[in-house]
Amino acid sequence: MASSTQLKSDAIMEQMKLHMSTDAGKQLTKKIGLVYQINIAPKKIGFNEKCFVVDLKKGEVKEGKYEDGKPDATFSFTDDDFVKISSGKMNPQIAFMRGAMKIKGSISAAQKFTPDIFPKPSKIKLLIFHSFIDEIFKRMEANSESNAGSSGVRKIMSPCDVEALNKCLEENKGDQKKCQCKLKLSESHAPSRSRRHHRI
Repeated sequence: MASSTQLKSDAIMEQMKLHMSTDAGKQLTKKIGLVYQINIAPKKIGFNEKCFVVDLKKGEVKEGKYEDGKPDATFSFTDDDFVKISSGKMNPQIAFMRGAMKIKGSISAAQKFTPDIFPKPSKIKLLIFHSFIDEIFKRMEANSESNAGSSGVRKIMSPCDVEALNKCLEENKGDQKKCQCKLKLSESHAPSRSRRHHRI
């Protein structure tokens, strides 16, 4: 049964998508060339699992079960244990021996599934920050366009706003939801400038 529960692992998978487009991510596809399905349960393996495919042949990460045949290996974790393994805080072999990780498929393929596949914590923080800032500017751009029609005022984001958001993300370990208040504050208090309208 698929889960609609928000997982801590969701953020890691989102950053994996970004990681795949980097030089390091492209090197992974050349080096490993395997497809993994990862099943992540909120509390107990096998219950309400959310599935992801980490395709290291195509360099893709997407939510859902692998539908193009069988993955080379399938892993099942709880949300907390997956976070520990992907961040390098738990060794996959130890996790397997403790029953914290279950494996189906090729053993040789499974042995290539290591924390090195995932971006380093510092890299994850940077990717989270950049993706969050991109989202902020998209929202502010949309707000600016709607506001310009009525008031002719365009809101911009100051360096102080960016710094505040960066600090918030660091304090909350990249949890974007906990920093939404900073986004709203930035939108409501951002400096503004007049934009003249020219007739064509």
